[in-house]
This record gives sequence, C-alpha cells and structure tokens, in this order.
Amino acid sequence: MLLLLVFIAISTYYIYHWTFWKRRGVPGPWGLPIFGKSGTMLDDRVAPPLILQQWTQKYGKIYGFTEGMQKVMVISDPNLVQEVFVKQYDNFYGRKHNPVQGDPDKDKDIHIVGAQGFRWKRLRAITAPAFSNNSIKKVLSTMEDSTHEFMKHLEEKAGNGQPVNMHLFFQEYTMDVIMRIAMGQPDSRMFNNPILYDCKGFFENSRWPIWMFSGAFPFAVTALKYIFLKLGKFGAGPFIRIQKSVTDAVMARIAQREADKKNGIEPGEPQDFIDLFLDARVDNVEHFGETNDEFHKSTVYDNRQLTTAEIISQCFVFMVAGFDTTSISLSYVAYFLALHPEVQKKVQEEVDKECPDPEITFDQLSKLKYMENTIKEALRLFPMAAFANSRHCMRTTKIGDQLVEAGVDVQLDTWTLHHDKQIWGEDVEEFKPERWESPLNPHQAFLSFGAGPRQCLGMRLAYLEQKSVLVHMLRKYSFVPNMQTQVPMKLVGRATSRPEILLTAILLGIFTYSVWVWSYFIRKGIKGPRGFPGIGMLIQTIDHENPPFLKYREWTKQYGPVWGFTEGPQQTMVISEPEMVNEIFNKQFDNFYGRKLRPIIGNPEKDKRVNLFAAQGKRWKRLRAMSSPSFSNNSLRKVKTTVQECGTEILWNIEKKVASGEDIDMLLFYQEYTLGVISRIALGQSESKMFQNPLLPKVKAIFNGSFHLFLLTGVFPPLAALIRKMSKSLPADFVPAFKIFDLIETAVEARIAQREADAKNGIEPGEPQDFIDLFLDARSDVDFLGEKNDDFSKSVAMKVNRELTFDEIVGQCFVFLAAGFDTTALSLSYATYLLATHPEIQKKLQEEVDRECPDPEISFDQLSKLRYMECVMKEALRLYPLGVTANTRKCMRETTIDGVTFEEGMNIQVDTWTLHHNPRVWGEDVEDFKPERWENSASEHLEHNGSYIPFGSGPRQCIGMRLAQMEQKILLAQILKEYSFRTTRNTQIPLKLVGKLTLSPESVIVKLEPRKDLL
Repeated sequence: MLLLLVFIAISTYYIYHWTFWKRRGVPGPWGLPIFGKSGTMLDDRVAPPLILQQWTQKYGKIYGFTEGMQKVMVISDPNLVQEVFVKQYDNFYGRKHNPVQGDPDKDKDIHIVGAQGFRWKRLRAITAPAFSNNSIKKVLSTMEDSTHEFMKHLEEKAGNGQPVNMHLFFQEYTMDVIMRIAMGQPDSRMFNNPILYDCKGFFENSRWPIWMFSGAFPFAVTALKYIFLKLGKFGAGPFIRIQKSVTDAVMARIAQREADKKNGIEPGEPQDFIDLFLDARVDNVEHFGETNDEFHKSTVYDNRQLTTAEIISQCFVFMVAGFDTTSISLSYVAYFLALHPEVQKKVQEEVDKECPDPEITFDQLSKLKYMENTIKEALRLFPMAAFANSRHCMRTTKIGDQLVEAGVDVQLDTWTLHHDKQIWGEDVEEFKPERWESPLNPHQAFLSFGAGPRQCLGMRLAYLEQKSVLVHMLRKYSFVPNMQTQVPMKLVGRATSRPEILLTAILLGIFTYSVWVWSYFIRKGIKGPRGFPGIGMLIQTIDHENPPFLKYREWTKQYGPVWGFTEGPQQTMVISEPEMVNEIFNKQFDNFYGRKLRPIIGNPEKDKRVNLFAAQGKRWKRLRAMSSPSFSNNSLRKVKTTVQECGTEILWNIEKKVASGEDIDMLLFYQEYTLGVISRIALGQSESKMFQNPLLPKVKAIFNGSFHLFLLTGVFPPLAALIRKMSKSLPADFVPAFKIFDLIETAVEARIAQREADAKNGIEPGEPQDFIDLFLDARSDVDFLGEKNDDFSKSVAMKVNRELTFDEIVGQCFVFLAAGFDTTALSLSYATYLLATHPEIQKKLQEEVDRECPDPEISFDQLSKLRYMECVMKEALRLYPLGVTANTRKCMRETTIDGVTFEEGMNIQVDTWTLHHNPRVWGEDVEDFKPERWENSASEHLEHNGSYIPFGSGPRQCIGMRLAQMEQKILLAQILKEYSFRTTRNTQIPLKLVGKLTLSPESVIVKLEPRKDLL
C-alpha cells in the first residue's frame, strides 16, 4: 500500500510538471510523461534548431514544452527577444542548463558560459581583456602561422586534384589556433593533434542518456555524475580526457611559475589564456560564495580573482567552443561560396584589393567589409550555435502579454528569426551578403553570437580567424561544388548545427591553378565563352542533345575566327580560317603532332592501351606504319568481296521492309551494315550477325553516353587513371568502351591460342585474314616500348620499330571498330537524306551507277569510275562534317601563326562547320547541296589548303578514308540500282543533329521506292 501511495505521488508530481504549459494555456508539443521532449531535443540525427522551426510553424511565435523537469518557453518574435536578452536582462541573467552541468552559483568549476549573476560578471570582467582589439592584434602572428601550416596541408591535398572535406580541414585549423593562443601550445600540431579527436567526440551524441536522465531526475544528479565521470560511462571518455589535458596544462604552468618565482624570474606579459587567468588566481580559495539576491547588470562588482577550478573550466570552454563554432562557420561560408561563384568572385576581388601583400595585417583584415557581410549572411542562414541563445528566468515577469515565471527557461528559435520574411524581406532564403550593406538592415534580429550583455565574448576573435584563413585560401583557390557536395546540406548535431558532409572541391593544383587556368584567355586578351572556374565550358562541349560542334559555329560568329575556351584544366583555341588550319595540320605538323584528348583516354605516350587515334610522336609513327598496309589499294581489293556480301545482306533486309510498305530509318540499317563490315574485316568475325550483333548496343553507347564520366574526369583528370585501373570491376554501362576492350581482348587471346595450337601442329600461318592477324604478326612480348618524343619530326628519317604490344593490338582493334562503325554509317545517312531531298541529283547518280556498274557483282575497278557518286559523298560531308572531334591538334612546341601565339600544351579545335560553310571559300551557294562543285577538279585544291577536312588533313589524316569510301560506294550502288530514296511525313526536315563525339542525325527516315524505270 505504501509503495502504491509513493508511486501515485511520484506520478502525480511528474504529470503536474508535464502538464505545466497545458495548464497555462500555452500551446506546444507534449512528448512523453517524465521525459517530455528530451528525446527529440537530444537526437543528433536532426539538428534541434530545425525541430524548433517546425514547431514554431505549427504552434506560433510563443509555445512551450518540457524536457524532464525543465520547462522551456520558445520565442521567435524580435520584440520579445529584445525584452529577454537586453531590456529585462536583470530578470533573465541566467542561461538554460542541464542539471548535470552543475549548480551555476555553487559548483566550484563553473565557467563563463554556465555562470550567472555576480559570478558571471567577475568571470566576464577577467576574461574580456583577452578579446580586446589590442589583444587580438598580438595573437594575429600566431594565427597567421597556423594559417600557413593549414595552407601547406591543403596544397598537398588539392595538388592531387582530390575533393576536400573542408569541415575536417577547418576543424584542424581552429583547434590549432585555439590551442596556441589559449593553451600555450608552442607550435603547430595540425593533423597530428591528439586532443582534436576528443573535442570532436565531445560534440557527438553518445552522452544523451546522462542528459536525459539528469533532466528527468535532478535529485539523482550526484549519482549520475559519479557514473559519468568516475566510471567513464555514457560517452564520458572525450570529456574526461579533455578535462585532464586542460588540468595538466594549468597545473604545469602553475608549477613553472612557482619555479620561476624561486629563481627570481618575474612573470612577463600573459602569453596565452592560462597566463591571463593565472595572473588573477587566488591560492587556497575554492569558492567566492557570491549570492545573486540583489544582482543587477548595473551593480558594481570589483572582484577580479579566480580559483584554480575556475581557471581550468575557463580554458576548457574556450578551447571546446572556439574550436567547434568557428570551424562550422567557416564550413558554411565555404559551402555558400562554392554555390555562389558570383559572390565568391566579389570576395576575391576585395581580398586582392585590400590584402595585396603575402603577410596580412590586422588593419587589412578590418577593411574586408564584404567578406564580413558574407560571413554574417552565412550565419544568418545557418545559425549554428542556436542553443546558446537561451536564458533562465530569475524573477517572474511579463514579456509583452506573456507571463514568464521564475525557473522557466526561455529558448530563442533562432532559425525562424533569421528566416523571417517580415524582418528580412521576400528574398530571405537567398544568400545575399549585400543585405548587410544597408543601414536599415535589422541587425537586432541577427543573433548568431547572441545579444545583450551575454553576447559571445569571442566574436571578434572568431571573425579574425575566419578572415585570416579565407584570405589565404581565396587568393589561391576557388571553392566549387563537386558530385559529393550535399545540396541542400544535411544538418546534424545537438549542441551546434553542423554539416554532416561538406565536400568542396578545391580546383586543380597548387596556388592559383584553378582560376589561373580558367582566366588564361582573359589574361591573353583572347575572346571566347568563359563558363565557370574549374569547369569552363566542359558541360556545353559534352552535351549529346546539343552538339558542341554547332555551338562552335555560334561562338565563331560571336567571337571571330580565333577564340578560346577552357574545359576543366584544358585550354582550347578554336580556329576556322583555312590558312591557319593548313599551317597547323600540314606546314607546322612538327609543332602540332599531338591530338586533343579527353583525360579518360589516357596518357598518349605512356598508357599501354593508347591507339593510333590518340598516340603521338614516335609511337604514333610506329602505329601508323603498322596499320597503313591494311588500307592500301591491294588490301582493299581483298576485302571488297566481304564488304559486298554485307551490302547484299542489307539489301535483303531492305527488301523485306519495302514489301511491308514501311518507312525505314536508314541510320539504323547503315549502323548494322558498317558494324557487320568492320567486325568481319577487323575482328575476323566469320559470318554475318547483322541485326543480332551483341556488339552494336555497346558500340553505340560509346557515342551516346558517358556524360558524367567526361564531366568528372574532365574536371578532375587524376580520376581518369583510377577509373581505367578499375575498369574490370566497374558496371558495363559506366564506361562502355572498357567492356568492348574486354571483348576484343578475349578475341585477341583466342587468336593467339589458335596460332600457338597451329604452330604445335606444324601449320604455317598464311596471309593475314583480318586486322588481328596483321597486328599479331608484329606482336612483341614486351609490355611497353616507351618511345620518347624530344626530337620528333615528321621529316627526320627514323627507324620505325615494327612491333606492337598486346595492349596496343587491343587498342588498335578497338579504334578501328568504333571509328569504322560510326563515321561511315553517318556519312551514308547524310548522303541518303540529301539524295531523298534532291531527287534530280539522285536520278543523275542512278544513271551513273547503271552505266558504270551494269553487272550484279560490282568490281573494284568499277567503283573507281563512280566519279559523280564521289562528288555526292564529298558534298554531303562538306555540309555535314561528322567527325569534327578528330579535327584537333595539341601544340607540342610554342610557335606563332599569323600573329597568334600557341603555347606548348594548348589544344586546337577546328570549327569545321564554319570552315565548310564559309561563303568566302565556297561561294554564295554555300548552303546548297551541289555535288557539281567537285566535278572537273574545280574544288580539288580546297582539299589541300585547309578548307575541306572531313577526314582531317596532313600526316594524321584518317587512315581509313579509302575503306570508308569503298563501303559507301558499294552499298549506295547496290541500293540505287534497285531503289530510290523518297521523303515521307516521318522524315525530319531539316535534320535534328545530336552527338558530342560525332555529329549525328537523330534519325534518317525515308521510303525506299522500287525503281519504275527498271520494271
């Protein structure tokens, strides 16, 4: 019975407290009896300021809830905030605290954050000099030293092109600063400071049970503190270790002072916070016994003394608070600058203007007004230490119409206050540092550092720390987001709201590399589109749906015949004048023997799998020499029969479609044809697999996909090498080319095994049957032949090594497969479209085919007589220059052409579309499809002076050009002997063009009409 009465009494007591706000008619969330909303407020997964904001939206600008025995009123009205924090400070001079933190009046080791009344006034008065302008000036050199150390570590990381978690870096920096100016740490221990781990752990959530139970059962605090501190339970480890480190440092300094005193050494000026506090230390006093019955902020109190326990607590709170809040503030600033490059640029301009010298002075930092506005705006949007904005009602009073009873905690909903449209305007959610330039700005509604007499003492030091490190960073780097940056940011944390992840990429390389590369053409006075630092125009030049080659045309109209742009760290000059093209591709080939490459392709001189397209210098010369025999007239004669067989099979499939009366997308048919041809003559495929070739979707994926891959490796080239190394473990659709490499590798290995078996059986190898055979005849067992290009010149006679490595064989087969499939199919598609839309030209071509190829079988010599067909194909490629990606070069040695200097490493891209559509070269009928312009050698000279380059120009002209022309002639002759191309309502007129690697029509849908003149 007695136990039942006790239970009823306790239950009644807790329910009475739990219903406190309900009984007073104040709305708010209820939570659980006994614990109230403690569990929610201690949940580290969601930042409490965001929870308060949600509750404010639901319950209004005044509401209440309980946390155990604590009664909390939440306010977000700026007038009430002024009442509590400023005007009625005498009634709210305490701060909300959990019982486990101790009695703010009686406990020995209370610090300035927890103290109240006269004790707080004494601690504040002793501490304030450490944060005066004079004191801060003295520690600037120490802070700068830590900043330089920070930059060294940052440069090591950024030099690798890796993304950087700036929150972790800022934690290292702020810990180093506070340890040196507060704790007297003699030198930097950045990235090697054992106490940092514990300070991070202090803010983790493993201590929630001690906070929850002490709030619910304050009478058991002594027992709970014993469990927490003496037994080290509930995540007490970090707290205990930090406390011990601070205690050891203070006691060591006391011992040192006593030793100095014995030796007659006088103490000098305080070197750190420990010295400052020890100057006020009183021996043999454990507590000054202040009482707060008559406390008012205006009351004079002259005690300037500290106990040893108070000194330890002061050092503890400055170290922990100074480390965490400043690092979080810097993280938010970095995040916003990364997402708002226009603001970042303005900050950088201010930094360059006000801080031109390597060493930064205090006065220079004070002039960084826009940077200060940026920091303020970041803290307005993300008020990280919002929980410090609380007060404890010491005397019952009214704020507005609301009664606040003694003992109630008042918590400010800082997030709502900082995001209130009525205060800040309709653009409240925008990051807008300029709002702080207005004298009408509601500064009283900005409480990131609190307000009133208890405003954060370290505010000026925090601003100085942030300005110092941001100046050094922004003089050398720009923040940009990367794929790992959380947008929007996820906030976590109980004591402070911190970013869970803040990965901000520091663009590429050491010192000013990112902006330096991006601004290259600006500095050289060369026009062109700019894009964003670190990315440049990369997004636009890898856009499949909006081909970059058509953008080049528009940009040439805007910027002229020579202009430049950047793609990540690559710089590209675009040209469109025939004379300059001829100079680069032919006359000065020795200075431009490389090709512009995407980083994912690999190093053209060192990568094992580099192919003829990508290779340069002596390696290119060797691969070219090995491949050329495959494309001689003699070799083409041998494969002509295979090509015609593929054409016959396509014709058979066309007949089935025609019989059903369907329109035909000839692009799809031509892709089947060209892949069938190249698979048989390059890879030795024994029979046709047309319309069921498993390679087709994989090869098409090379030209259609990989946007994110190109973007990622274009911005961070070092990632390309890593991705290539991981190629076998990556998904097939991540890098389609890698899977084709694997298939070719398997085919080559099978052919090697077959050859070895034949050799054992005494079977001699015959003539090469395909490219694999040709390359295997030259196979070497070495891994890498390692040519150097220091003295490369096309005109210098050099002995060409006639060997290929296994990886080079695979690379060669790959490039012939991919390039031979796509470009020929596209060329046929454009010719088909133009013939369908120009029936008079088609009729003339059919007459030539009928005359020169009267037999069912078309001979090699007959193909050479199809002159008008050749003119049709040339004109189609003039109007639609499909392989313009190949029309690039890389400057290998600095040179000047027509007054334009090309520096080593510069990429050159020909705007082939503009070149082929230049009325100055081709006449006023330049947009007309007019094959006759190629008759009687009228335009032949244009193929050799840089005006017409569908297959490139100079020594690196496409090696497969004659094979491509033969494929097209054979199939067109076969089709046109029996059918005519006709447009239908499904034909795209004009064609919609797509593609980032080649310029492709989206479709070429036509009707094939049997020729009536043959019936």
